[in-house]
Amino acid sequence: MARVINEQDNAARRRDILDAAQRLVFSKGYEPMTIQDILDALGMSKGAFYHYFDSKAAVLEALIARMRDDAMGVLKPLLDDPALPALDKIRRFFAASGRWKTDRRDILLPLLRTLYSDDNFVLRQKLSAGTAALSAQLLGDVIRQGIREGTLNTPFPDQAGEIAMNVLVDLSEMLAGEILKPDVAAADLPRIEARVAAHTDALERVLGAPAGSLLIIEPATLRAWLAPQAGPPRKPHAAAVRNRPKR
Repeated sequence: MARVINEQDNAARRRDILDAAQRLVFSKGYEPMTIQDILDALGMSKGAFYHYFDSKAAVLEALIARMRDDAMGVLKPLLDDPALPALDKIRRFFAASGRWKTDRRDILLPLLRTLYSDDNFVLRQKLSAGTAALSAQLLGDVIRQGIREGTLNTPFPDQAGEIAMNVLVDLSEMLAGEILKPDVAAADLPRIEARVAAHTDALERVLGAPAGSLLIIEPATLRAWLAPQAGPPRKPHAAAVRNRPKR
């Protein structure tokens, strides 16, 4: 019994550290935040902190992993819903993912800046690989369902999920680079929307989905991330977003 209580206490204390770090990232940013800031916020000793984390980078990695698990808690039930056809599952997955990220933009944006700094390349690759592997596994079941339903068509259902996630990871890398540009402007939106459309077309081809059946990121969501840098909202680039060539 004592061991169970100790494990519960450890989990709670680790959660407290991550909560404090998240508040500090939000209020002052990751780079200015120090381990001492976390200690001061919690009234914790340095020795106690190092019992749970060996560095500030380890806190960041755990914080991002926790947010990924939080996202999966929202998204996985959509993919597991037995009442939904496969295409609807994929569409809802993308829509819910976009909403989840946009709702947390204020905390995700400073984390994005930190992840995409030169010093964090290895961390970024490790986190991307972990997320892609988990998502590919979940997507594989949906792909097989879509094949049974006749809405998806690929002779490689096991590999298609992994390849699809590679397309999405590449798109995420591109969008992160655009979002973090200090000089992105409204004139850049058609170019960015065209690249999103190209990735969407590639995804549909990998899955064998009908042309125009999927929307990875809604134009409004894209503008929500780019608008602070790119100026006021405008009509989406229809040629890129909605009128992709028929196959």
